Amino acid sequence: WDEGDEIVVTNQDHEANQGAWRRLADTGITVKEWQVDPATGLLDEAALDDLITERTRLVAVCHASNIAATINPVRAIADRVHAVGGHIVVDGVSYAPHGTVDVAELDCDVYLYSMYKTYGPHVGLMYTRASVLERMTNQGHYFKEGHPEGYLTPAGPDHAMIGAAAGVADYYDTVAAAHGIDAPGRFDRAKALFDLFGAHEETLLAPVLDLLTAKDGVTLVGAPSADHSVRAPTIAFHTSKRSSGSVYDALIAAHISCGHGNFYAQRLLEALGLDIDDG
Repeated sequence: WDEGDEIVVTNQDHEANQGAWRRLADTGITVKEWQVDPATGLLDEAALDDLITERTRLVAVCHASNIAATINPVRAIADRVHAVGGHIVVDGVSYAPHGTVDVAELDCDVYLYSMYKTYGPHVGLMYTRASVLERMTNQGHYFKEGHPEGYLTPAGPDHAMIGAAAGVADYYDTVAAAHGIDAPGRFDRAKALFDLFGAHEETLLAPVLDLLTAKDGVTLVGAPSADHSVRAPTIAFHTSKRSSGSVYDALIAAHISCGHGNFYAQRLLEALGLDIDDG
């Protein structure tokens, strides 16, 4: 990339999918911010048209925010950035636990998330389109040159973690079998399984969203819909009547697991006008 080339990041993402890219401003890259609606925490797809130009080299966006939860239109964003020859990097950490990820259908160049979110070990998983990986600089030993699959693992593979990662697929197959899902392909089995997960999540999510949206002085972050195609079943809310810390204390006392704070999405909380520590 040359000085004056452009990238687009959001203030909705977890810091991991924006902070590193923002640092490219130090090398002469122009960094543009796709900003959320300060009332809802949502991104307006139309606003992206004003940010993408012929010099756009990359758009970094989350599949679903770990706070706003609402699913972003990854394929439409990919089409926009690919039309000018750029690339898209998608953080799937808050989506992958709740839906099957088809990188071909999404047409993304990079898709990454933490495998502990999908019943695996605490290791990062990153899909990189072959044509992109081949253009990257080798970060490993000189003799790894010409072997792109090793470019981004300079210390070599963590064999124990890789072995443990296979257990994710085994888990999906086991749960699918328990529910009578017998699709011949592993991906098809996983997709059918996540359809079941999604239906169950909607059942759990709907009454909670109904309660929160009906409460005076309570603000839900993200779309007020339990539809599995609209949002992941993560609920973030705040209230003008009391601190999030006191709500947390009450829920924990009632044996309901939750957390409060910024969850590494500090820029999103700043955009929403919330206290960073209370969240």
